[in-house]
Amino acid sequence: SKQRKDEPKELWHLSRIAKGAALSGTLGRHQIYSHVADLAARAIQAGKPPPAEILHDISLALSLLQPWDPEITKAVGRFREALVPLERSVQSTQVGFIGAASMAGQRNGEAKENQDTFYTSANGSVACVAVVDGHGRRGAVLSAAARDAIAVAMKELKSGSSEELAKVVLRVDAELLIHQKAEPELSGATCAVMQVDGIGQQKRRLSLVHLGDCGAVLGRMKAKNSGSNGANTWSAVRLTEDHRPGEDKEAARLLAAGARLSKAQQKMPVPPGQQMDPANMGPPRLWHRQRGQAPGLAMSRCLGDALGKACGLSPLASMVDMDLTEEDVVVVLGSDGIFDVLSDAEVIHCCRQFIESRGAAEAAEAVTLSARRQWQLRGPYIDDCTCVVLFL
Repeated sequence: SKQRKDEPKELWHLSRIAKGAALSGTLGRHQIYSHVADLAARAIQAGKPPPAEILHDISLALSLLQPWDPEITKAVGRFREALVPLERSVQSTQVGFIGAASMAGQRNGEAKENQDTFYTSANGSVACVAVVDGHGRRGAVLSAAARDAIAVAMKELKSGSSEELAKVVLRVDAELLIHQKAEPELSGATCAVMQVDGIGQQKRRLSLVHLGDCGAVLGRMKAKNSGSNGANTWSAVRLTEDHRPGEDKEAARLLAAGARLSKAQQKMPVPPGQQMDPANMGPPRLWHRQRGQAPGLAMSRCLGDALGKACGLSPLASMVDMDLTEEDVVVVLGSDGIFDVLSDAEVIHCCRQFIESRGAAEAAEAVTLSARRQWQLRGPYIDDCTCVVLFL
């Protein structure tokens, strides 16, 4: 019918109206929200899913409306059922050239919940890996849900380009924003997701996307020659740049969206006669203008965190595509628990001794152990440390 033919265009317009209204609070509990959720659910069930951008606008609008009234609750349930597969069995591939390690952190000597997760997969000449670093009250739940959603989506990819990976991340965020158990209003996750095509072949290509402060570094080895006393020459190439509120471009975008940026208040008591040291207050953080004590994020892009999305927090991933050369021998993805305490060169150095055996699991363990030792030297807090190593 003509009505059904017009639905995609209607959905495009209504999704943006719903998002804008939810951000501004101008429409209250208007029926537009349940209507747009049902339109999207119907399109997905008909095998014509809307673009990730539209799905994300709808999910964000619905997330910001919580608590939901009965009508919207039913519509969200129908939308969620269409959007998220019921069965998800995700298991990382165990192969020699891909390995991962993850260690839970500590607070004041006591183990904390590990909110990091990872995914590894190898299928023929294609390798897919991801690291997800959760935060917030339900960060571990949201991190695991993100990992599973990323894994399922990557298996269905027709192209491994960074543009397609960025769409995967956006679609995953749409799922997380209406997740039943992750409490996405104040729980979130950063991530790095990578696909390498041509493993074991002469022509290889790397595609990478990331949000927040999960990072990736490439290790290059120039073969030994007479001019370098017979030794191989190693170098580390950083592939990601952290998304932080203190960066000029990110700060300008956040402020334009209505965010407030400031350092967190120092929690430790200040001795009599001394002044508060600004250096101990940490990096600039993202705050909601109306909710002054939240969300307090030290990143400007991530998954989840609906309240942050209401003031500029972005789910749009940075993208990298590159052809690999014969000198490119290893790539490491890691959570900030790795890169906050180890330099890129130190991360690659941990992997060097395993280059001949291509023992990626051993290399990943060496990286995480080295990071953990550095945290122990710094004080009573140890962050979760997770990395994936891929020998190319």
